[in-house]
Amino acid sequence: MFEGIDGRRGSGELAKLGSVSERAAQLFVKEMLEMGLVRPADTGGGRMVIVEHDNAAILEWFRKRSPGEAK
Repeated sequence: MFEGIDGRRGSGELAKLGSVSERAAQLFVKEMLEMGLVRPADTGGGRMVIVEHDNAAILEWFRKRSPGEAK
């Protein structure tokens, strides 16, 4: 599902990609938001939260977890 996050797909489409329920996809997106690895996409409002990758945050997340790096 993470690879399917593109700033256009909603949780229903992500659920199909991941072969999970829509609720599971919503919880996944919520967790990714809380971790700071994705950010809300500018979709013009609406009820559904659509997200896109936050590449700088993803790189920082990996940097902190790489062997030999200070945490």
